[in-house]
Amino acid sequence: MPYKYTALSVEGHLRSGHIDAEDETSAEEALSQAGYRVLTLKTFKTAPPVDTLFPSFFGVKSGQVIGFSKQLASLLEAGIDIVKAMEIVGEQTPSGAMARILKEMQEKLQGGSPLSAVLNQYPNVFGPTYRKMVEVGEQTGCLEAALKQAAGYMEKQREAAKKIGKALVYPCIVTGVAVVVVVLLIVLVLPAMAGLFTSLGAQLPLPTRALIAGGNFVKTNYLIVILAIAAMVGLVYSWMRRPVGRRKVDRMLLRMPAFGPVILYGEISRFAGTMATLLRAGVTVAESAQLATGACRNGVIKEAVKNATEELMQGRGLSRPLARSGVFPAMMIQMVRVGEETGSLDNTLSVVAASYETEATERSQALIAMLEPALTVGIAVAVGFIALSVVMPIYSVLGSIK
Repeated sequence: MPYKYTALSVEGHLRSGHIDAEDETSAEEALSQAGYRVLTLKTFKTAPPVDTLFPSFFGVKSGQVIGFSKQLASLLEAGIDIVKAMEIVGEQTPSGAMARILKEMQEKLQGGSPLSAVLNQYPNVFGPTYRKMVEVGEQTGCLEAALKQAAGYMEKQREAAKKIGKALVYPCIVTGVAVVVVVLLIVLVLPAMAGLFTSLGAQLPLPTRALIAGGNFVKTNYLIVILAIAAMVGLVYSWMRRPVGRRKVDRMLLRMPAFGPVILYGEISRFAGTMATLLRAGVTVAESAQLATGACRNGVIKEAVKNATEELMQGRGLSRPLARSGVFPAMMIQMVRVGEETGSLDNTLSVVAASYETEATERSQALIAMLEPALTVGIAVAVGFIALSVVMPIYSVLGSIK
C-alpha cells in the first residue's frame, strides 16, 4: 500500500516522499531504519500511470534503459554516490515513465535498499539478465562495469531486432498497399462499372459477378464481416496462448523449410549470447543457463534448453543434454563441448552467438529477397483477375453493338 510521508533526516532536513509498505507500522519502521523521524504518514490513492495501462506505447523503451545504465555508470566512476547519481540521471531524463521510475528508485535507494533489490521491483523495465548482472556487480564491487556490460548486452539485442524490423518494412508496405487497392477496386470501382455494363445490355461473366457479389456482401454486412474476422483472430490467439497450441505452432515454425533455420539460428544466438554475457559477469554456469532460458522465445527451444539446464545442475554438463534434445545443430554442440573441456565456455559461446547471428541475418535477408518477387507476382495475379473481370464485359458490350 502506498503512503505519503514527511520526516526529518539525521541531519535535520525536512524530507517528503512516498513509500510502499504492507501497513502503517511497517512504513514507520522502514523510515525509522532509514534514519528518518516521521512527522506525518498517510495513505493515498492515485490513478494508474498511462504507461502501465499502455506499456507498448507509453512504457519505458530499451534505449532509455541503455542510456540510464551508461549515465549511471559514468557518474559512479566519477566518485558520486549512487543516490546522488540517480538524482542527477533523473533530472536529465525527459518527463515520462522513465523519469517517474527513476524518482521512485531514488527514494528507495535513500531508504537504504541496494540497487539490485530496487531493480527487482521493476521486472517489466529491467529484465532478469540485466538484474542479475547488476546484483553480481554489487557483490563483487564492480557495479560500474556491470552496468556498462548490461548496457552493451541490451544494445546487441536491440540492434538484432532493428535489423529484422528494417528488412520487413518494404514487404509489409507493399502488402498493405496491395490489400487497400484490391478492396477499393472490388467495393467501389467494379460495382459502378458493372451497373454501366448492365444498362447497356451486356451479359456479365462469372468472374465479374463473383467479385460484385463479394463486394456487395462486404458493403452490406461489413459489421458482420468485421466481427467474424475479429472472432476468428481472437480464437486463434487464445489457442496460441495455451501451452499445447503454442508448442504446436512453435514446432511447425521450426519445421518450415525457409523460416525454420532463421528462427533456430536466432534462438541459438540469443541463448548463447545471453549466457556468455552472464558468465563474463561472474554468474555461475548453472545460473547463467537458467537465466539464458528466458532469452528463448520459441517454446520448443526453450523446453530443450530448460531440460538441458536441469541436467547441467545435476552435474551432467551442457553439451550432452543439448545434443540429446535433437534440436540444436552439431556444430553448436561441438563448440560448446570444446568450451567445457578447455574451461573457456564464455568465449566459445560468444563465438557461437556471433556466428549464428550472422547466419540468421543472412538467411532472413535471403528469405525476404525471395518474398519480394513472390509478393509482386501475387499482387499482379490479383489485380490481373480484377482487370479481366472489367475487360470481359467490355468485349460483351462491343459484341452486342456489332
